Amino acid sequence: MEGRSARSGLLSKEQLKELISMMRNLFRYHAELRERNPLGDLIQYPKIPPFLSESLVVLLIQSGFVSHIKNARLGNGRESDVLAESLAGEHLTVEVKATGVSAFMMLTEKDCDANYIFWLHFDDFFVNHEKSTIEVYSFQPHKLGLKPNRIRVDQHLRQKFDRAPLDLVNFLNL
Repeated sequence: MEGRSARSGLLSKEQLKELISMMRNLFRYHAELRERNPLGDLIQYPKIPPFLSESLVVLLIQSGFVSHIKNARLGNGRESDVLAESLAGEHLTVEVKATGVSAFMMLTEKDCDANYIFWLHFDDFFVNHEKSTIEVYSFQPHKLGLKPNRIRVDQHLRQKFDRAPLDLVNFLNL
């Protein structure tokens, strides 16, 4: 992958595999720093790149993993992270969130106005190399009355979302 060209569009499965490998190395290095030096605790956990999570959601929709949405493509970021259609052909806006172990999510007004939010909960996927599965949640924020805010997605709130485990290792042939 050359220069910044990867930022210009949907990441392929091969690019996602490479990026996930890089993320696992980054998280491993972060853990090593925290173990070696007490100052390592001052370094924040790495952020999951939006291009990783947004490209993954598009590929999931295109593959049929999500049965009620079709024709997904990356949005322009201003209107929506992902643009798609309902099975009836209605234009849909989809916002994408990705979290690690903390499960904290910042909802903006744009998120709350979207038709759907897809939340990819990686949990300790990047740290635990034995782990192959992540959780994919989808929900309609207006139906849940969600407002812009920083939220911790606890078990009570998760029960209100549609949930599907995704074996990411098999999906991407990692």
